[in-house]
Amino acid sequence: MISYGERVIYNLVGFKEVSISDIVRKEATMDGTPDDPSHWGADLSKGFLGSLESIKDQIASVIRANFKFGVGIIDEYLYSLVLLGRYMWLVLLEITAPIAMLALFMSDDKNNYKETWKTWLRHMIQCHLLGAAFIIANLFAEIIQRIISNDYGYDNVFTILFILVIKIFLYAKSGQYVYRTI
Repeated sequence: MISYGERVIYNLVGFKEVSISDIVRKEATMDGTPDDPSHWGADLSKGFLGSLESIKDQIASVIRANFKFGVGIIDEYLYSLVLLGRYMWLVLLEITAPIAMLALFMSDDKNNYKETWKTWLRHMIQCHLLGAAFIIANLFAEIIQRIISNDYGYDNVFTILFILVIKIFLYAKSGQYVYRTI
């Protein structure tokens, strides 16, 4: 349901969703063909040091591609993980709802348990507001990702890490603003 709601919002804004892992897969097919002899083997025409250099370049490109793919998967499922944490918190709050209601009804002049109920209610409101805050943060993060990827592309590992840090920062800030508001 969350994914469907996110796609509806993206369609309303006119934003086409593209993930890093899709771009990395596309990049991997464009990096060279396996039929090319210099793609997989050492280039013996450059001598021993040249062949070592080409092997080093091949290993570095494999490491870079795997790193990009791993960060792409984290980027693709980061929003789902953030929402999963929020829903687990909501389930725990709903499990403790009877205790908060009992605290409200058992409160009298001697025993003031109303603070327990107020704390539970505040956490419930915060948890529901986090859903909207994370949707807005994710939309901004996707727009920033699109701008950065158009300017710099995904060939630089630091660009991919920067995008991931921006997303995590926006999720943290949106949660911080919700907690500060209520």
